[in-house]
Amino acid sequence: MTFDVKVRKQARRDLKQAAQWYEGQERGLGKSFIAQVDAVLDSVGRSPFLHPVVYKDVRRALVRRFPYAVFYRVTTDTILVLAVAHFSRDPSFWQQRTWRLHIRSGHRHPRNAACKARFSSSKLLAAWAARLISSKSGRSFA
Repeated sequence: MTFDVKVRKQARRDLKQAAQWYEGQERGLGKSFIAQVDAVLDSVGRSPFLHPVVYKDVRRALVRRFPYAVFYRVTTDTILVLAVAHFSRDPSFWQQRTWRLHIRSGHRHPRNAACKARFSSSKLLAAWAARLISSKSGRSFA
């Protein structure tokens, strides 16, 4: 079974920025980078569970010849690519993307009930922090 691979807008932006940088370093290198990432996406579509889980339910596939990785999530019939990131980049930038995705999608995966409880308590904590900050600064964040 081949999974449908969907690349999120942020991941496309990551890929474009990296390809432009490589193309600026040497002509044709950006195209080579895109070809390698495309090969990774084909591999992920064929065998999504081959790559290790690195954060919650997010998996990492390494890009050959380049110090980059593709971070993705597997759903029932789709691969959702969250980021294309350099190894030296702080992982919190793509981890935040998983957080936003959980909130927007209603967090549809097998641990749904437990995660809803955790996210609702996090929302309460965020609301409390926003009130605390707004009372000190005079601004409202809620």
